[in-house]
Amino acid sequence: MTTKLNDWRLKAIQTLSPLSEEAVIEVNAILKKHLNKDLTWIILNPDFLIPPYKIEKLESDLDNLMHKMPLAYVLGFQEFYGINFIVSPDVLIPRPETELLVENAIQWGRKTNQPIQLLDIGTGSGCIAISILKNLTNCFGFGIDISYRALTIAKENARKLDISCIDFINSDLTMPIFGKFDLICANLPYIPASDLQYLPHSKFEPLIALKGGETGVEIIRLLLDQLKNKINTPGIILLEIQNDQGKDVFDYASLQFPKAHIFILDDYSSQPRIVKIVFD
Repeated sequence: MTTKLNDWRLKAIQTLSPLSEEAVIEVNAILKKHLNKDLTWIILNPDFLIPPYKIEKLESDLDNLMHKMPLAYVLGFQEFYGINFIVSPDVLIPRPETELLVENAIQWGRKTNQPIQLLDIGTGSGCIAISILKNLTNCFGFGIDISYRALTIAKENARKLDISCIDFINSDLTMPIFGKFDLICANLPYIPASDLQYLPHSKFEPLIALKGGETGVEIIRLLLDQLKNKINTPGIILLEIQNDQGKDVFDYASLQFPKAHIFILDDYSSQPRIVKIVFD
């Protein structure tokens, strides 16, 4: 049995509203996905008859939203740095605050005319490395992740976005990596284990990409230990952190790299978010 578009839309919004503050946005998004139409068309065609097989898919997505599945996983993609990236529950959903890391990497890269070797650790969906490579024509990258399933998504994104200047490596941090790099980025797990139970998204996103040990900085410290012989001069390391970890990571980085210039950068919400380590 067919259903009028606006009838289904209004009923879905009414059903989802008690559970989500963004019910209208979410219902519109799944309609755009399954009807392959923009929002203007959806609004201007209220009497369009949705066929039964599409109603079934819409109802499935609505059920997932009612069970608090993040919209990005329901849609299968998330916009990051102006690019749509494929996502699944095997990777973290890219977040706006991470765009600050990408912005700083691109700004640094544009100041040099030399070829740049990029290393992205904990690459996940590949959103950091791919966003940088799309904006730096003199750059070649490597993306590392401990999760083979995450790398499958990253490779799919690289193919979809026509980025061939990157290789992906299944590894725990940088243990199998030799040589030095000019630009090193990492968005590692940094949430303390005791805090995970209070985060709604931990129910859906991969714990291996969230859990940063007891204090949240153990993996970041381990990486800094490994990077002592892997960064060129001039070069730069950019690390995303939790907003209360700035001093801890700053102090540890200062011990590992006493001659480097180290900065803590605030994100767009004025929260400490990026540790920037510059070698010149």
